[in-house]
Amino acid sequence: TSFAQFRCIEFTGDVQPYGDYDGNGQSNTNQNYPIREQYRFQTTIKCGDLEQEMNAKAKIDLLSEKQRAAAINIDIAFNKFALYGVAGKAVYGLLNDPSLNASLTPISVGGTTAWASKDANQQFDDIVKLMASLYNGAGGHITKRTKTKMLVSTDVMASMDKTNTYGLSTYDMVKKNYPNMEIVCVPELYDATTSTSTIMVLADEVLGQKTVEFGYTDKWYAHAMVRKLSSLEQKISAGTMGAVVYMPFAIATMTGV
Repeated sequence: TSFAQFRCIEFTGDVQPYGDYDGNGQSNTNQNYPIREQYRFQTTIKCGDLEQEMNAKAKIDLLSEKQRAAAINIDIAFNKFALYGVAGKAVYGLLNDPSLNASLTPISVGGTTAWASKDANQQFDDIVKLMASLYNGAGGHITKRTKTKMLVSTDVMASMDKTNTYGLSTYDMVKKNYPNMEIVCVPELYDATTSTSTIMVLADEVLGQKTVEFGYTDKWYAHAMVRKLSSLEQKISAGTMGAVVYMPFAIATMTGV
């Protein structure tokens, strides 16, 4: 499968005053079929006979451990493609899908927007700004009762441990004010070139439609083990279609925290 179509349903319609002999008002749906391209990637395992025997003395199943390493590397790659897509292909990520709204700018305090320089209350002000954007863009279909996820980098997660004068951390305030929000740590959201991070908030679904889906063809394809003169080799491959954003208004991002 080189290309795939994904199905997205949007509800439309209105209501009119009731009348016994008229059929005013209509409810309907719009269908959209975003198309994504497949990107195939791979990694290889090489294991020498002597190498295996030496590790076996330490009771290490070297071939299995190298297969686990391959699985971890493929998982990391899937995360990267899900966030940033693949340049030059119709494979987009959760941060650069063309349908997404522009990212918000954090509130500047003392000439900086980075959370490393902000206290807990100032950090929470940025979250309130982010949530206001999400609520306003959804036209009432996203509320505090909606299941949401907030994606943060490792440094932002650490900054959320700061407390205010009442002993409440940013993390505490988020959990208190947004009880249905799950905080997820995503290391790839940190930008080493600017030493800042991106925060993303998204609803799990809106009106029964998933906000985003991550497309793939193969999560793990183990090719044949090949015997060389005194070693073994194996290729592991996978295929991704990146992120398919169905409800772009249900996603809000903030860059520069």
